Amino acid sequence: MSVAADLKYTALKAADRLSWFSIALTQALSLSAREDMTSVNALAEAVDRDVVITASLLSLANSALYSRGVPVTRLRPAIVRLGLRKTRNVLLALSFARSLGSVKIDGKWSSEQFHEHSLATATFCDLIVQHAPTQHSEWAFGAGLLHDIGLLLIGAAFPDRLSVLATYSSNDLELALYERELLGFTHFDLGAEFLAKWNYPVAVQQAVRHSPTVSLKYSRPLSLAAAVRIASLLADSNHLAIPGAGEMDDSTPELLRALRISNPAQLLEAFRCEWRTFQDCIAAPLAYPTRRD
Repeated sequence: MSVAADLKYTALKAADRLSWFSIALTQALSLSAREDMTSVNALAEAVDRDVVITASLLSLANSALYSRGVPVTRLRPAIVRLGLRKTRNVLLALSFARSLGSVKIDGKWSSEQFHEHSLATATFCDLIVQHAPTQHSEWAFGAGLLHDIGLLLIGAAFPDRLSVLATYSSNDLELALYERELLGFTHFDLGAEFLAKWNYPVAVQQAVRHSPTVSLKYSRPLSLAAAVRIASLLADSNHLAIPGAGEMDDSTPELLRALRISNPAQLLEAFRCEWRTFQDCIAAPLAYPTRRD
């Protein structure tokens, strides 16, 4: 086994130590994208086993963004209100946040900053596919959220190397080149292999692997990798970059023009509302009274 292969194997094994996919998330990923009551009931039954996830879903359903002025106190109506796609996004975000909490990395690395960038990329990616036709758009949030998951695995296996990477990067492409020099592979390669291990959709695996090098030349439909890369750049431009990236020039107007977004201000306002709401419901889920129905 080569040195690079040995390092990659060690990093993938480190994933076993992460608090990762919950039973509820596994169930959600196996459900049909069709929002029928059978799927809602199956998901509610799985989620009901996890008090934190239940509280977070109720928190989101009762937030100003989704409440419509009518509170819900039961799980099934909350899932119906959010829809299966939004519910799956919450489950992904919560599982991701739990994983971050299980990795302790010294030095200049900031798990909070990493989480903010990942959630911002996921939120932007989900909004992009609502405004621009995109391949495999149903997986946009997950692909955006997990596009840098390989960095977390490197941190779990080799904290010293991650600390070095966190002082170097200025953009995804430069970081990928430096990682290949330092490790023999990139965190995007590692993330794609991790997702394959968890039987995550091939479309997401490919989007994660190719996001740093994909062409941003305008095309319709967008590839999922291009949507992820643009979303990551938008997160950077809005001061939500990964640790070590430093200050970025604001390329938001240029990126949105390239996407031919008809109302950029509306998309940015939607991002701010969505991102804040997700942050709130994930960071401090409210203790809503619940009951089965």
